[in-house]
This record gives sequence, C-alpha cells and structure tokens, in this order.
Amino acid sequence: MAELGLMPSGVFAGSACCLDFLGDSRYDAALFMGPMYHLVKPEDRVQALSELLRILKPGAAAIIAYINSWGVIRSLITESPEFYRDINQVYNLTREYSQEGPQQGFTEAYFTIPPKARDELEKCGVSIVTYAGAEGYASGCLEQLTRMSEEDPAAYMNIIDSAADLCEQPQWRDSTEHIHFVVRKPEAE
Repeated sequence: MAELGLMPSGVFAGSACCLDFLGDSRYDAALFMGPMYHLVKPEDRVQALSELLRILKPGAAAIIAYINSWGVIRSLITESPEFYRDINQVYNLTREYSQEGPQQGFTEAYFTIPPKARDELEKCGVSIVTYAGAEGYASGCLEQLTRMSEEDPAAYMNIIDSAADLCEQPQWRDSTEHIHFVVRKPEAE
C-alpha cells in the first residue's frame, strides 16, 4: 500500500452489523473479507451489507467474500477426509448451509453457493461487476501446492499465475472454496 501512496485510515474492532463509528458515504472502497461467512443469520448478513453500503461513497467499489459450499465439498477430500463419515454433512455442502453453535472442526459459519450469494447481493442493491474464485482451479490442493512450492517453484508459480488468470471463468470460480464478488454501490440512492 505504501508503494501506491495509500495509508489505512485506522484499524477498528467491531461488528460488521454496526459500523456507526464510521461516517456515511465516506469511503472510496472496502474489503469485506469475512463477515459474510461468519454471520449465519440472513438478517445479520443483510444488516452488514446495509452498513457497508452506508459507509461507501456513491459509485464506490467493494470486494465481498463468501465461503462456497461447492468448493469446500471438494477440498475436504484432501484436507479433512474424516468429514465424509457423516453423509448428512456431505449433502449439507451441496447447498446453502449454516453451521451454528460449537463445532469440532471449523467455527460457526455460513456456507453458500454462487447463485445464492449473487441473489443476496443483488437484493441489497449493489451492482455486481464480476466475481472470481480465490483459489481458482487449484482449489482443494493445499498439501500438494505446499510441497510443489518447495520442490518445483517454477511449476508452482505457473499454477499460481494461470489460476489467477482463469479465476473469473465460471467453471473455476463456481468450484473454489472462496468466492470474491467485486461490487459497486449505486451512484444515486
């Protein structure tokens, strides 16, 4: 950020559902990289999106992240194979699913699928510019990629570069663990 002459205005702790310590229509852009998958109730996600839109200037951009069930179900084959012992859990990850309360593996979380995420964002009034799969086609290969980064750095970099180049193609963005939506607040409210 410093190379671009950008400085953060501060570091704040609080709830994405209540950003009252931030002014209205004040920010040119925002990263919303966790609230949507840790707010398990739909009304909380809508409130968080409302707060995000409130603090953004008209026409401002934001990147909003979701956990994608379709990518998680595949990545768990290599990352947590024991997950598949419970068939109900497997089928939960073929759709929108909220994991609430104390958990053995992952924290309380909301898992969605790309069409549901798009609907949620559009209903809140943002315009979707594009969306991408964060891991691209390399989704679900953490152990192999870690090993490759040490044993064959050139091949590893080819995967990273090509996965980034292809991450907006539907077949890759819809099958990755994390989907990132680039959105804009409407110019006029």
